[in-house]
Amino acid sequence: MLLTSRTITIILQAFIFIYPFMVFIRQSSGELHHALQKFVLLSLVSLLLWLIFLSRWIIHKQTTQLKMNKVGVSLLLLAFIIVVSTFLSIDQYISIYGTKYRYEGAIALLSYITLFFFSYHFLPEKSHKKVFIGLAIGAFFAGMYGIIQHYYPRVFKLDFIRAESFFDHANFFGSYLVLMMTLVSMLYLSSKKFMHTLLLFLINSTMFLALIFTTTRSAWLGVTYGIIFLSIFIVLKRKFLWKRWAILLIGFSIIFILINISNENNYFNRANTIVKDAAVVISEKGEGRDSVGSSRWYIWRNAFPLIENHAFVGSGPDTFALVFPGHYENLIFDKAHNEYLQIAITLGIPALLLYLFILFQILLKGFKKAVTLEGQQEIIQYGLLAMVLGYLLQAFFNISVVPVAPFFWIVLGMLYKRSKA
Repeated sequence: MLLTSRTITIILQAFIFIYPFMVFIRQSSGELHHALQKFVLLSLVSLLLWLIFLSRWIIHKQTTQLKMNKVGVSLLLLAFIIVVSTFLSIDQYISIYGTKYRYEGAIALLSYITLFFFSYHFLPEKSHKKVFIGLAIGAFFAGMYGIIQHYYPRVFKLDFIRAESFFDHANFFGSYLVLMMTLVSMLYLSSKKFMHTLLLFLINSTMFLALIFTTTRSAWLGVTYGIIFLSIFIVLKRKFLWKRWAILLIGFSIIFILINISNENNYFNRANTIVKDAAVVISEKGEGRDSVGSSRWYIWRNAFPLIENHAFVGSGPDTFALVFPGHYENLIFDKAHNEYLQIAITLGIPALLLYLFILFQILLKGFKKAVTLEGQQEIIQYGLLAMVLGYLLQAFFNISVVPVAPFFWIVLGMLYKRSKA
């Protein structure tokens, strides 16, 4: 049987739907962990995709004309740096497989690039709608699961009530919701049937409630940015969408007010700390800022000097904990809590510059394409741009993780695909 692009499309669609629900049960404690099983699936799917791709050439003598452009060359160079950084790492084993419970070593990083490559080259635009639907369905169940976790934490052997769903940590669940809420908002705005619109409203409302329960401020910022972006580039110039968009935003407001009141104003106070932390950063100096952002300022202040020591190829993928000096108030940090700083330290400045260049090229082409489109195609284009930009904003305060990053790279590939068409 001839393996074709359709086979790759089916694999990617199945991966997108199944991936969020991969879990691992620790026999000793009965706790659920999600990164290991996701890492295994990610690795196997990436290997399978490359085997299919190579079989077209080796077995079936099919050649695929792939034009190398700036983004393609940059990704190839980035993959090369990842391999070199792993080879020269201060701990090669960790750099290959990643740290325990994180698993974001070279295998995972190269798998991200693989997903981008195949999403761009082999996921046709006509299949994007199915991908969006699959993502939305998965996000609904993830949101419901997070809400149940919040109200019944003991059932899931949790010692806190922050919703984390299938993602091992509330912050990671938050970054996932930034992508998915923006996606569902895009589908909500482009829906033409009342029942579909109503269903998407309910899905988005479910995710919004789960988002509140994560108490992840970076995710709140990312979603807020996505809403503002969609309002400016899609809703503002389409009066027929004003009422629909207002209903969604009013619904979000009612949910937040009711949940906040029932929790003695805790969620409003949590949101208000964003302003308070910003004020501390502006007014305080030195160690007075260390507690800002759940100790993120302390991490950044002490991590930034590490760049000089590992400027060229970094300390090695996922080795931040091995080079970061000390701890803060009995907290040990294994990530920089800033994706860009994390890349600079563990992979080096050239890798960070390549990553930023790739993002810049894709976003630039994305915006250029958007202004030429109309109707649903324009809404989808701006929706994908909002997803990417919202994720990149929250990544300034968060980290790339195996349970979430694959979705970002697939979305990035789809955006680039539509921008080049």
